[in-house]
Formats: sequence, structure tokens, C-alpha cells
Amino acid sequence: MKTKDFYAVLIPLINSILTGKQSIDYSRPDIPVSPDFIASRRFRLPDSFNKYVLQCIDAYLSTLNKNQLENLTKLFLENRRLLSIAVLIRDGNCCVQQSYAFYNDELTLILLDFLDQKNIDHTLHLTLYLYLENLLYVDVIKDFISFESYQRILLFNSRVRTKEEVFF
Repeated sequence: MKTKDFYAVLIPLINSILTGKQSIDYSRPDIPVSPDFIASRRFRLPDSFNKYVLQCIDAYLSTLNKNQLENLTKLFLENRRLLSIAVLIRDGNCCVQQSYAFYNDELTLILLDFLDQKNIDHTLHLTLYLYLENLLYVDVIKDFISFESYQRILLFNSRVRTKEEVFF
């Protein structure tokens, strides 16, 4: 499977969530996992958002340059289903059917504001959270993940999500 280049924009975020650092040492057989990440999984309330992951996403979004913004926008467009779900959650309309045109306009405005660096709507935080929520279920053994597991994480987080792969 060919991975699209613009998904590479997520690697620093994935690394930050797992290790607390934007880059990792690829020469190690195992990757040390951040104690904050481990604690956030341990003390997470059922059916609630992981605050640690949301904080990592917030810090990440505030540091993006123009090229990274464009690549992340491509990811959002390719994963439009997640972006739509995030708008519904944000608006508290999970069970209400709105017109398709309304959400197309809403999504367009959110992404245009994002590209212009005027506004980072919380919908984008939530979209990234839904996309990366799978990280909360990675096997951590003695505060480490294997390099093979890390490679599988990167592969899984470099493609469009199907309906079945969304943990929501």
C-alpha cells in the first residue's frame, strides 16, 4: 500500500503523544513511552476524551508552519467522515440530521480559517483525536513499545479511516 506523503505531517504528533518528544531514536529496538501517556491511559474515565492526547494535539497545532498546515488540510479532506463527525459532536447534534449543504459550508469555513491561520476550530482537535484514538490501545510492555509495533502504528495512521476503524 502506497502511503501518501501528506500523512507524514502526523509523525511528530504521534511521537509526542507516545514519547513526549517530536522525534524518536530509530536505532533502538524498543521505544520508551512517556509516563504521562501511560498515566493518561490508566486513569481515563470510560466514554470520555483523553485530556493528555488533547493537550498534545493542541500543542502540535500551535506549532505548524504553512506547508504542514496544507498537508494537514489534505488529511482532513481525505478523512472528511471524521471531520463531519467532529462537527456533529461539537454542535451537540450527534442524533440530529442536518442538511448536507450546511455541513459542506461549515467544513469549508473551518478549513479555510485553518489554512489562513486565523482560527484553529476545536473541530480540528476532535478530528485529530478521533483519527489518533487508536494510540490509546497500543500494547505497552514495561513502559516500552516495540519498534515493529511503532511501524504498524505509523502505517495504520497514514491512510483514510473506514467507518469500522473509528472508535467513536
